[in-house]
Amino acid sequence: MGKMGLGFIFAGCGGTFWTATPILAALVKKYKPDLCAFVDPDILEAHNLQRQWVNADAGQSKVTVARFAVMGEAAEHGSIASVNRFPEGGGQQFDGMDVIVITNVDSNAARLDIRNWCRRRPGFSAMIVSGCDKTYGQVYTGIWHNQDALVDWGEWHPEMESPTSPANTCGQNIMSNAQTGVYLGWALMDVMEQYLGGGDAREYYWSRDQGTSCLKGWMETIPMKVSVLR
Repeated sequence: MGKMGLGFIFAGCGGTFWTATPILAALVKKYKPDLCAFVDPDILEAHNLQRQWVNADAGQSKVTVARFAVMGEAAEHGSIASVNRFPEGGGQQFDGMDVIVITNVDSNAARLDIRNWCRRRPGFSAMIVSGCDKTYGQVYTGIWHNQDALVDWGEWHPEMESPTSPANTCGQNIMSNAQTGVYLGWALMDVMEQYLGGGDAREYYWSRDQGTSCLKGWMETIPMKVSVLR
């Protein structure tokens, strides 16, 4: 794999993405994707700065601060920023490339749109999807190769097949975003193992006991239908 070029797409650049940026920046430097895109239509609002981009100013676009946090000086070249709806607003820039989409959005409809885009593409396509509330979080993965599903998070979690998002997706705080952000980086490393030579597909979970504030985290290995041959 890798002959087509590799792209990372970061869809959703809010609180979970912010807490994940140290590990994501390290992984971008390690894996050296040919193109990175940052997708989020929102600007930073003052009341969210305590849990999203505390080093930024209200009124800045999330993709601007996200791009510099992950890419550093390289943000000036070799990367793109899109504030449009994805994949319609930026997917064509990855035609002919292998792609990993790191997805941090609350909208089930947006998640399903991205998954359908990954399913239709030639080559290697992967999608990492995160979600969290104050007391629990999870990170799922889908991997497709030439439109064949190696593992599909939708098959394991049919409740996410509905385009209507759950009513209680809000309520994230720094603690929940940080815990989910760590797992997000771990999931990206898992996917890159698959891409570069084979490895396990995993899902990551954490939960917190409201009464004691004790937190536990765990992962589950998900059987893959086939291995990617290189």
